[in-house]
Amino acid sequence: MEDSIKRELWVANDLQKSCEVHVGWKILNSDGKEFLKGVCIYKILQWISLKLNSVHLMSIIKDQIHKQNNIIFYKVFLRDNTT
Repeated sequence: MEDSIKRELWVANDLQKSCEVHVGWKILNSDGKEFLKGVCIYKILQWISLKLNSVHLMSIIKDQIHKQNNIIFYKVFLRDNTT
């Protein structure tokens, strides 16, 4: 097993203006058990993509079976609560 298993969360802003976004994310297994979750706020400049976060998965991947059937959900909201 690798020493550091991680997944990156990215966002792209294709608008002509900068915007503030609220990002909520969670990692579940296929049975619905929640392993990790988070909420962050970022200012994203116009016409760029930006790595928001790296989520380290070693705390949930204890053996080979835990490497399977994990799902990452995320939702991005603009400051005015539109998605």
